[in-house]
Amino acid sequence: MSRLETAVPAGQQERLSGAELRARREALGMGRGALARCLGNRIDTIRHWEGQYRGEKTPYRLRDQLSEIEAETDDSITDLEELISQIESGLMRPLAVLERYKLAIRDYGWTWWRVICVRAYGARTIPPALLTPPEDWEPISDDG
Repeated sequence: MSRLETAVPAGQQERLSGAELRARREALGMGRGALARCLGNRIDTIRHWEGQYRGEKTPYRLRDQLSEIEAETDDSITDLEELISQIESGLMRPLAVLERYKLAIRDYGWTWWRVICVRAYGARTIPPALLTPPEDWEPISDDG
């Protein structure tokens, strides 16, 4: 490859390595399918980027896209932390919290939601109803 083909375009950050992509995805608690849905890609594309198959490189924009998902995740943790006292005092039911996050859970997956709960609750006991999909919800998959 020539120097021009490997140079980072002006205004762009370096590409994520496959290992960093996988580590950041796993830290978010997202399966490949959930990340693929969020990015508008196929699960095979995520698998290829993570494994660097046939020299396939991650797009330059991927670092920023992951940063946005991480920021939304941090916001969700902060929001849930603020709701915990309402849940613990009985002012808000866990099902109401799940309904509030239903779209995010559908997009990011149940593993992502469980990571949010664990990070927000810390050492306190998490209400089991927050960790279980309501029976009337459509199945939500983390991986496709």
